[in-house]
Amino acid sequence: MKLTLLGLPLLFVIQLYEIETWPEFDWIIARDLMGIELGEKIKYRNSPYSVFSMPVLEWYPEAASQLDSMVGIYMKNQYSMEWVLDSLRPDFGPASVLKDKTINQMLYYLCVNYLIRLQKPWHFDDIWPLLWYVNGGSGTPHRGWIRYAKLMLGEEPFYEGFFCISWSPTVSKDFDIEDAIDAYQDAKQAGVFVSRSINPVWKEDFTVAECMLYNSRAFYIKTQVEFRTFFWKGRVTDTFNIFLFDYRGHKYLVGFTNWLLKSPVGSHTEPPDMSFFQSWMELYLELDSL
Repeated sequence: MKLTLLGLPLLFVIQLYEIETWPEFDWIIARDLMGIELGEKIKYRNSPYSVFSMPVLEWYPEAASQLDSMVGIYMKNQYSMEWVLDSLRPDFGPASVLKDKTINQMLYYLCVNYLIRLQKPWHFDDIWPLLWYVNGGSGTPHRGWIRYAKLMLGEEPFYEGFFCISWSPTVSKDFDIEDAIDAYQDAKQAGVFVSRSINPVWKEDFTVAECMLYNSRAFYIKTQVEFRTFFWKGRVTDTFNIFLFDYRGHKYLVGFTNWLLKSPVGSHTEPPDMSFFQSWMELYLELDSL
């Protein structure tokens, strides 16, 4: 028993040496644990998408109020969550005297709550994406984007992929293949698809196919991205699937990695194909009119 207890700290040190997480990983875990605690008290069904306060925000209420106002201003003006974490530092007021680490933690929780609270022209029609954590985004009800990361937390945490969705007012002309490619390139440049913390390198080649989604004309882009693994040293490559289409007054871009979604039953040896992704989206992603 003593040997086992003595060995645990050593194992933990070895794991810390090997693990290279996102800077906000500890904040994600803390919020997840708080969500579980609140869930037990007030029966949250889907705590990752519930707005609630965190202790660090309650420790510095005046600073939190100041930062919350700033987050709202910048994210409404399309500054990304990552930009806010990297660059937003008040020159005056109660938050200006806090350490950068404390400010970053507060900004992370405020950004997550902003994106959860944001009225969007879509919603998940199920609690299926329960383990998807808000990983980026910005915007307003009429123009914005959100990125989720699917993380499995626990003694042996691991990462299973990204999901992102962006929306903007429909343009007057027909949405064609050139518009789809331009929207894809713009989103890639803006960092919509993946976190910059994993140091992504995109493959230059991609394919484009026309298809249908929600009874509307759509385009399917398939490409690959190489990135640093989330927890362990090394780099891997994953396929990114992107659908672009106009629907009910908005132009949508929906993208996700192959790792995110499971293969259809009976097709475990083959990756999911376009028809599987189409069926999944129409089943779980509900599009609304604002």
